[in-house]
Amino acid sequence: MVPTVHLVSGILGSGKTTFCRHLLDAPQPEGQLGIVVGEYADEGYDAEPLRSTGALVRQISSMQQKHQAPEYIREMNRLIEMGASRIILETSGITAIGETGRALKESVEAGQVNLGRTCVVVDAAAFRSHQGAFSEQLWAQLDVADIVVINKSDKVEPEDCYAVRDACAARNPDAHCVFAYMGQVQRSAVFGATPEGWLPRVLSLPSSDAPAPREFDAFVFRSKSICIDRVRFGHLLLNLPGSVARFKGVLKCWDKSYGINGMPKQLDYDTAPVSGTTRMAFIGIGLDALKEDIIRLLNDELQQQLAEDTR
Repeated sequence: MVPTVHLVSGILGSGKTTFCRHLLDAPQPEGQLGIVVGEYADEGYDAEPLRSTGALVRQISSMQQKHQAPEYIREMNRLIEMGASRIILETSGITAIGETGRALKESVEAGQVNLGRTCVVVDAAAFRSHQGAFSEQLWAQLDVADIVVINKSDKVEPEDCYAVRDACAARNPDAHCVFAYMGQVQRSAVFGATPEGWLPRVLSLPSSDAPAPREFDAFVFRSKSICIDRVRFGHLLLNLPGSVARFKGVLKCWDKSYGINGMPKQLDYDTAPVSGTTRMAFIGIGLDALKEDIIRLLNDELQQQLAEDTR
């Protein structure tokens, strides 16, 4: 059987991993499923919960996301060797999703894989802010979508969901838009058979000479200091300088370690147990120039909390 490969992309924090987990966490009549997860942080945060589904999981972890298409192809081939019959390539919010799709073309033409539907996940609640802060990156992904998954539809009013759908359809009228709650959609919408002669949009679009959208910068903040007041620290995380699109990782507090997951105007503490010292990946536009300032702010806050607690 020739394996089928699906690309999954979306702006950071849109819910790609939750969406993928839903697809994987179900009976698999079509055979063994596999997934390649793209991460910014070297430690990686998303692979472990995906392994609980029983899928084969490979992870790409790198601070440098540019020109990673060969990495996805390499790990895809390893999954094929391990017996995967359907594979998801979940990119880490990269903007050059088209590059990864074109890198698959050689495998498709050689008959090594079939290319299934490309899914782009958007956050209904954050769509307007993403349009403002990351419009080039957002549109670059929507342009190659066969399916647009409008996620977190429960967090906005119905009319706002429809407005997001209309904006996506105006940009890419060929894509099928579906609403999702916690990343859940009908699996057949993604894995179902395609019409005869159907061609994935990522392969049918002509190559463009236009410059690719600016890539996201990323770095990892690490500290052995203990957080005394995570509410106060969370307020700082939500008010950092620059265009931070996403932060996630582990925050070591006085009582235990917490999994932390945030984006502009939103901070969540994950229920999954974590351990170890503080380590958080920060991803956004133009963060290379602000890295040292942000690290100093975070360190100063932890040290100030500790000093106040010991008085």
